[in-house]
Amino acid sequence: MGIEQDFVVNKRVLVMGVSGMFGRGLSYVLTKNNEVYGLGRFPSPEIKEEVSQWCEELWDVDVSQPGSLRSVPDDFDVVFNEIVQWNAGGRYAWDSFRQLMLVNSLFPGHVMEHFAESGARMVFGSTGGVYLPSKDRNDLIREGVTGSEGGYMAYDDTKLGGEMLVNYFSIEHQIPAVILRYFWPAAPYTYNGRASSTCCLYLQGKPSQVSRKNPWYYNVGYISDLIYATIAAANRVDCPAPLYNVAGKNIASFREVDEAVAEELGMDPIFEEVEKERDLPMYLADVRRMSQDLWEPRIGLRECVRRCVRAVKEEANALQDWMFEC
Repeated sequence: MGIEQDFVVNKRVLVMGVSGMFGRGLSYVLTKNNEVYGLGRFPSPEIKEEVSQWCEELWDVDVSQPGSLRSVPDDFDVVFNEIVQWNAGGRYAWDSFRQLMLVNSLFPGHVMEHFAESGARMVFGSTGGVYLPSKDRNDLIREGVTGSEGGYMAYDDTKLGGEMLVNYFSIEHQIPAVILRYFWPAAPYTYNGRASSTCCLYLQGKPSQVSRKNPWYYNVGYISDLIYATIAAANRVDCPAPLYNVAGKNIASFREVDEAVAEELGMDPIFEEVEKERDLPMYLADVRRMSQDLWEPRIGLRECVRRCVRAVKEEANALQDWMFEC
């Protein structure tokens, strides 16, 4: 099945964060039957050139600066805010809390304020990291209870602050919005996920690290499922803003993903046993509400792995239709 989303059609759409992994894919899919505009930072001229092929206009904006939306019109039907402030380089070398706060917490409020009178439907991306971690593979997190741990979780804390501002404007100023808590997906054009990284290792004859005693489980989500759920969410905006987990349906460990990669490559897995697979809390999403109201995830573990392996083999880092087939 091809790219056939009909949740948002013939609309004037703004994608904020259009240069990021998620924003690139979202704008690519939306442009099939909408007039799409993009906003973001463009550290890579190649990505700017790529998204300019399908976006009507681009704004290169540093949203941490005052008045960053001053030059942006407000006559859009739908606005997707996928802008995030990540780390500054090292694995835990987070930017200053102030920078995180300006982008992840305060900017969503500026967005709501800027489009307050426009009648636009407002869709805000957040993170499943705002929850208390799952205790085990069967402890799936439902929408609602939050509780970040602080420290290197400053990113999650500031995203939660952004949610609070969106809710404030949605309730006090009756601005229809929706909040989506994402659980990180695989996107074959970025080589960012476990399947892609393991594929790269195995093609070089190198092992992947796994643990028998302390496996790290996660929702094996694929980018197209999260994008279609995000687009569908534009039709679920309300006051106050409803909240959805957005993730893949399958739960798997690194070992299970690596075994699927090896099978796709026609080889035996190459494992290096370690004590712990990942020194991070484990967050597992309950996606029943997403499946009922937005989009039923269709890309399972095997198909996710197949597409990631294909991208690595073909060295495909530009967006292509097959990556978003549903």
